[in-house]
Order: sequence, then C-alpha cells, then structure tokens
Amino acid sequence: MIDAAALDATVTDAAVAAHQARVDGFLGTGVFRKTIWRYDNAVGRMRGTVAAADDEVAVSVVVVVGDMLRSWRADWCGAALLADLNRRALPWQLTDVALLFRFVDDLDDANVPLMLRAATSAAGRLDRPDRQSLVPLAQAALAGLNRRRSLTSTERSRLRALLRALLADAGAEVDLVHAGDGWGRAALPLLRTAIGAGPLVAHLERAAPTPTTAWFTRAAGLLQATPDGPRLVHDILAAAAGGDPSDFADAAENFEPRWVGPDNALVVRGLIWSTCVLGTDREFGAETAAPPVHSVAALRRAVDERVVHAAIAVLARLGQPGNDALHELRRSVEGPPRTARLIARMLAGSGTP
Repeated sequence: MIDAAALDATVTDAAVAAHQARVDGFLGTGVFRKTIWRYDNAVGRMRGTVAAADDEVAVSVVVVVGDMLRSWRADWCGAALLADLNRRALPWQLTDVALLFRFVDDLDDANVPLMLRAATSAAGRLDRPDRQSLVPLAQAALAGLNRRRSLTSTERSRLRALLRALLADAGAEVDLVHAGDGWGRAALPLLRTAIGAGPLVAHLERAAPTPTTAWFTRAAGLLQATPDGPRLVHDILAAAAGGDPSDFADAAENFEPRWVGPDNALVVRGLIWSTCVLGTDREFGAETAAPPVHSVAALRRAVDERVVHAAIAVLARLGQPGNDALHELRRSVEGPPRTARLIARMLAGSGTP
C-alpha cells in the first residue's frame, strides 16, 4: 500500500507523455488525437483498430483518452471504445489508475461518467493493497459528484454505487446513501450500524421501474443473507415514511422533493419494491409494509415522483391492506394527473371497484 503523498508524486505529465508515446508508436504520431476529435464514424473505425492492440497499448489508450477529455467540453462519442477496453482484463498499474482518477476533476460533466467507469473498472483489476491506496482519490471523486449538477440523478446514483463498491471493497468506511435529503439523514445511522447492508443497498439501487423476476430473486436472497434483513427494510422504510410534506415549501411556496430527493430516489424505489419479497411474517412481512408504503405515496411532492409511483405499484401487490391504501390515496391524492391515473390503473388491475 502506498500513502497518498507518495502516490500523488507519481501522477505527473511525464507519466501521461509515456502513454502518449506508446499510442503514437502503435498508430503513428498524432493519429489517435486527430481521430477521436471527429464526430463521424472515425471513432467507430478506431474502435476496431484499438481492439487489436496489445494490453499495454490498450492501457495507454484509456489514459490518453482521459487526458484529452480534459479539454473536451462536449459529450464525446467514443463511449463504446472505452466500454470495450473496460471489459478487458488489462494489466493496470496503481499509478495509471491514479491518473484516471486525477483526470476526473478536470472533466466536463458530460464526460465524467465515461472516465469514472473506466477508473473504477481499472481499479478492480488491482490487488487489494493498491485499491486501498486509491481510497483518498475515490473519496474525492465521490464527494465531487455533488457539484456535477448537470448529471442526471440516475447517472449520479450509478456512479456513486460504483465508487461506494470500490471503497467498501478496499475496507474504507463509506456512507451507503446520500445525506443530502431528509430520508438520507434519517437512514444513515441505521445503515451504519447494520451488518452486511452494503450489498443489499447496492442491489436496491439497481431496481428498474418494474423490477425483473431475477431482481426479486436476488433481493430475497440478500434479505435472507443480511442479519435482520427484514427488520432493516422495515426500519429504513419507516424513515422514508416519516417525512412531513408541510415542511418542504420554500419562501415562494414552491415544493421540491426534499424528503426523498433525486439522489436517493433509486435506493428508496428499490427499498419499496423489496417489500414484495418479505414473506408472511406477522411483524416484518410484506403486508405489514402497506402502511409505511402508503405514507410514502401520500408525501407526494416531498418525494421524488419515481418513488411515489413505485409505492403505488407495490400497494397493488400487498393484498387487502394495499388495496385499502390505494382507495385512500384515490380519495386524497392531489398529485399530477398521471399519478391519479396510475392509482386508478392499479385498482382496476386488482379487480376492486
């Protein structure tokens, strides 16, 4: 393991120049730099050429791309080229991966996902002591996502998941959810003391708007493998249900989703869907989740819309208590028309008038 100061001393312009020289030796001087600036199919052709490169040249290509993207203030069209290289078991060295992380801070928001995916993928090829050396850089990248406001909440959530997984694997303490909204601040103390919560939270964040059977199967397995998994779901769901929408108006009486905001929306959406596989336990079973799921849906504009719609869909699956909650929501909801339509559709699908 290398300490942060020693690692920082190895991240130099000379290290980048060595990679540039290797790429130039493979393609010809300046060929790669001229090609990847173009928006036509030149990058696609270069993708095939790079695929035939040996592993050391492939490593250098990723480093040179990262260096070039620091001056590229638009969405680069070579994502597929980097994705190809991320899938290869390349011989990454600690100092090269550190370069990738250093590039991130200088990138335009549009290209941050490209380089963070490359950096975390490369870090995964290192041995554990080297991954531990990268902890300060990964923590800085995680903190830096908060200022990347032009990233979508989905992009930020996915990148946070990659960085958290890297930090957890390196043995570093890392918050599993974002502390920037009411639910995050309420849930963090519960998650910090829970044993084995990391894999469960990472899986919750990967839930689709309507999860697949494979997702539910994996969720059930993780709940069983996590000590007191059903209780943990019950507790952090209760935290999501504990918001007060009257607290979320600003001076202009504008409402924003500040109890469950966009940065935690994917986790909470998955949390709500996970209640469907809690079983029939009288204390922590699926039907006992109906009241807090109903409360989350009733928070309306204090909660990200994706969470509200997941709550409505899940209520339709939670038996009679869920149907009763849907009827209550239909009487009281004052949300967008599509939310009201979703409630009506769920009730129609359940066969209740």
